[in-house]
Amino acid sequence: NVVAGRTAASFMGRFVGTGGGDILMVTGSLAARDHMERVMGFRAVIQEQFGALNLLPATQSYDDAETLSTLVKDAMDHHNLRGVYAVGAGHRGLLDALQNGSVKPIVIAHELTDISQRGLRSGAIDLVIDQNPAAEVRAAVDLMRDLSDGRMISPATGSIPLNIFVRENI
Repeated sequence: NVVAGRTAASFMGRFVGTGGGDILMVTGSLAARDHMERVMGFRAVIQEQFGALNLLPATQSYDDAETLSTLVKDAMDHHNLRGVYAVGAGHRGLLDALQNGSVKPIVIAHELTDISQRGLRSGAIDLVIDQNPAAEVRAAVDLMRDLSDGRMISPATGSIPLNIFVRENI
């Protein structure tokens, strides 16, 4: 998840460019370890490599579409919003907020769902990072089997590749 966040930040910084501006990070929950790890990785790369960008405090949508929509609309109304990093779910609310905005920020989201695919096709979402839930489950089962069988665990065991989706490859 830290790598996923770092990857998202690398793309965000390159897509937004050198002009500066505000970036909104919206999690499902700040208590969710995977979301916090993504935010940590994202924050580290933005601060290391893209100092002209201002990270707004990470917010929580509780994976609720209406809450996410409100958070994004508020940020668009009150900040020089150049990017949105949607760490959690609730993409329907994200698309709702973006269709009514006067300025279209760069949007990077997680998990390739029907709604995030629709966002990619329409141009509302610029990039989706998908960690392939089926591969995550297989890796977890393999790891448990290896532990149960007393096998040596490789450092690469459980590693899940990231899939990057843009409009052109969905």
